[in-house]
This record gives sequence, structure tokens and C-alpha cells, in this order.
Amino acid sequence: MKLEIMLGPANSGKSQKLCEYMVNAAKNDPSGKFIAIVPEQFTLQMQRRVVQTAENHAVMNIDVVSFNRLAMKVFSELGICLNEILDDTGKALILRGVLEDVREDLTLYKGKVHMQGFIDEMKSIIAELKSYSVTDESLKDVQENLEGEGSLADKLRDIRLIYNSFNEKIKDIYTTSEEVPDVFARVLTRSEKIIGSHIYLDGFTGFTPVQYRII
Repeated sequence: MKLEIMLGPANSGKSQKLCEYMVNAAKNDPSGKFIAIVPEQFTLQMQRRVVQTAENHAVMNIDVVSFNRLAMKVFSELGICLNEILDDTGKALILRGVLEDVREDLTLYKGKVHMQGFIDEMKSIIAELKSYSVTDESLKDVQENLEGEGSLADKLRDIRLIYNSFNEKIKDIYTTSEEVPDVFARVLTRSEKIIGSHIYLDGFTGFTPVQYRII
């Protein structure tokens, strides 16, 4: 196994060069498996680039996917059934109920529960915590270290309460999209789709800790 990294400044043609490299490799190894992983919003763009680059504008052994889309294909291959994936609307609805349930127990956020944009802000915080595999224990450690330091400890206490209540509400019923890569990382070595494949990554400005585990 080898790792190759293509370096260069922005808009220097790295994506096109990588695509040409991948298409030529796929052409020379028609029985090989080639997977291009790109951010969700760039999958169509990369698919178009692959088709435009390929001879006769056709290629059969290159799969362009996002991390989550590849995870779903592997889950299907391995017969793994996840709970229903919770979309942004579902998260907002559940979070609204959670905030009503815990409102009287909040400190800093008690008066902000009904403010415009607050649910979206909390939704983003929860997504970040899950994306970076932040546990309640680690939040608690930081909170305890900040006791007596002003409002930040109160903010963390409220976030912990909302975060834990949200997790309890969806437990065994829903899976958030941010949790999918964590499950994927645990099972991907069992996948015949992955084993022996040539993997290409493009279009990312950085990776979360879970994505690094996958890589």
C-alpha cells in the first residue's frame, strides 16, 4: 500500500490532474476498484469531470462518493441496518421539544430558548460535538476546570444538559448524519468494496477526527 499526496496552490489544476491520473489508472486496470471521495456538494462536479476526462466519455469502475454515501454502500453490503437518519428538520423539531423540557434547569440559556435563531445555533453546536466525537465526559472536565471563571462554565453546563437530553431523546430511534462516519470507521475493514480499492480524496479543506480514522 502506498500514499501519494498532490500538492500545489489553489486553482493550479490539482483536481483535474488527479482526475486524469485516476481515469488513466482505471483504464489500465478495468477489473480494479476505484473510489473518489469528495465533499457531498462536489460529487456531481467530480462525476462530470470524470466523464469529461474519460476516453469515449464512459467509465465503469470509478465510484464518486462522499464519506456518508460510501458508508451507506458499505452498510448495505454488510447488511448493517442503522436507525432512521435524522435530517435537519427532524433535529430542529426534537431540539425544540428538548429545550422546552429542560428550560427551567438552564442557567445562561434559560431566557434565550424562544429567541429567533437559538435552535439553529444549538443544532450547529450539537452537530459539531458529534462530528468531533466530543463526549459528555470531556465537556464535564472542561466545565469543572472553568468553574469560577465566569459565564463560560454556565454555558458549558447548559450545553451539556441540552446535548445529553437530545441524545437521550433520539437513543435507539434515530441516528444523526454526523454519527454515520463513526459507525463506518468501525466496520469498513470488513468490506470487500473497500479491500483492494484505489482510494482518491479531493476537495477537502480539512478532516474531522472521525474522517482521519476512516482514512
